[in-house]
Amino acid sequence: MVKHWMRFVCCVGILCPFLTGADEGPRPSLEGEKFVYVDSSGSKVSQGNFDWAWPFSEGRAGIRRGPRWALIDEEGRRVGQARFDWVGLFHEGLAPARQGAKWGYLNRDGNWAIAPFYSDVRPFRQGVAAVQIGGLPGVANKTDQLFGLPEFYSKLSKKTDFQVPAQSGGKWGLINDHDQYVVPPKYEAILEASQDMVLYQDQGAWGYLNLEGEVAIPAKYLKASSFHGGLAEVTLMNCRKGWIDKQGQWMETEKIVRKELEEVRAALGKVSAISDVESPDSASSR
Repeated sequence: MVKHWMRFVCCVGILCPFLTGADEGPRPSLEGEKFVYVDSSGSKVSQGNFDWAWPFSEGRAGIRRGPRWALIDEEGRRVGQARFDWVGLFHEGLAPARQGAKWGYLNRDGNWAIAPFYSDVRPFRQGVAAVQIGGLPGVANKTDQLFGLPEFYSKLSKKTDFQVPAQSGGKWGLINDHDQYVVPPKYEAILEASQDMVLYQDQGAWGYLNLEGEVAIPAKYLKASSFHGGLAEVTLMNCRKGWIDKQGQWMETEKIVRKELEEVRAALGKVSAISDVESPDSASSR
């Protein structure tokens, strides 16, 4: 029980700035190993025994049984049919929520008001909310999921960050900075781009798209990772692990070592060239 209380106090402390919108209605309280809701006198007002429970905000509260979260109203009735991986407090009619690795916003009916495709989100304040896409900061409002991002993206040198995974109807696609689909929602999963390659899942297998949304490497891997240094680690359907290049060619250990050595030599060459330019002898000779 002490463990539960310590965890509860720590979480409330971390979320203290977000709890200012909590209602004066029923509040969560520990009863043994479970949470219940009590009124101002301490009398229990809900029969639900929850593994976790947030204070009510705007007439709704996120509760957890096992690993899944849901919404309830002040009568203890479940709102909406969906199950989530995390639900926060409501601010200005919307609550941050997570499904899988992606974040979005729920309305008071328990439905997605903004579909989950952000890598992180914060509560709405004065009509806007701070969000992240692939770890990059941005801003969203209630009608434009990419509000403020076109200007932000225009300052980036790489085209990679113009494509953003987006979900609709349980399927994933890619949208650009104008909120237009580059790839319509048709895949089981799409991850952020890395080195101009986008991981996607189709019929349980993983492959790679290019930035135009075309299949660069067909979905044929049991597992796959993002590209780094021109290589990606993958696992074949027979559980054999290895590395591939951007053409999907299997890279033997000798080729990988050779490639790494070439990259090191190239990097050292650049450092040497810069040193020559900046050295006093070089400057005096000019």
